[in-house]
Amino acid sequence: MGLLGAQYRLIEEYSKYLNYAVYAAIAATIAWLSVRAYRRQRERAGQNGR
Repeated sequence: MGLLGAQYRLIEEYSKYLNYAVYAAIAATIAWLSVRAYRRQRERAGQNGR
């Protein structure tokens, strides 16, 4: 068998959780960037009104 042939099922099982972790990290990054952009926009709008 190949390099991962015998352990493929085990790796496949853990890769599901790794995929979820990657998706969660991507979602958290997008949320963080969105909040950051929103706050910067609010700060700029507040400075223009003074």
